[in-house]
Order: sequence, then C-alpha cells, then structure tokens
Amino acid sequence: MLLGAAGQSVPELVRFEAQLSNPQPYAANIAANAHRYFNPDTRLIGPQLASFPLGAASHYLAATDQQHGAEMETVKGLLRDNSRAHSTAAFLRSMATDPAPLEVKGDSQDIEEHRKMAKKWFEG
Repeated sequence: MLLGAAGQSVPELVRFEAQLSNPQPYAANIAANAHRYFNPDTRLIGPQLASFPLGAASHYLAATDQQHGAEMETVKGLLRDNSRAHSTAAFLRSMATDPAPLEVKGDSQDIEEHRKMAKKWFEG
C-alpha cells in the first residue's frame, strides 16, 4: 500500500496502480474506438497513428488467448474492411515477424502460431 506524506494510506493511488496492471480494459477501449483513426477527418495522420495502439491491443489480445473475442474481431474487421486501414494492416502484419527476435518469429497469419509469438514477447 502506498503512503502519503503524513503516513496515511492513499487508497485511490492503490486502485489506480491496480488498474494499470490489468491491460484488458485498455485493449477493449482501443478496439472499441479504433474506427476513429480511420475517419476521413483524420486525413493522413489517423491511419499512421493507429498502428501503435492497434498493434499493442492486438498483441495483448492474441497473447491472452482472446484472438476470437469481440474486441479482436472488431479490430480484424476494421483492418480488413476499411479501405483507409489497409496500409495500417499491412504494416502491422509486417511488424508481426520482420523485426521480431528469432525465437519469436513465426507465421502471423496462423492464429495459433501468432498467439504463441505474442506470449513469447510477454515472457521476455
């Protein structure tokens, strides 16, 4: 437990710290709002900025065996069906294997292998 300056417990900081240790709500929130990156009003910068949060959320969902869950299906559908998302999807697919350490490389198109690759990252 964290203590304040006068030695009193600071429960709201503990709750905040506990919340940060669980990335599930963040991954779900990113998936639910991913379409905003590809709104035409975002011009060129939206799809470029989308790669990091979508990659992080997809990586977490794959590593925690949620590759068939609603959040992952939302992201997959968006990257597959939105014409503005095709370059982001291609970039994320290339990042799944190309810069990965040798022991983590694999076929990112194979769901089971992709899950194993993502788990390796978290073990490191």
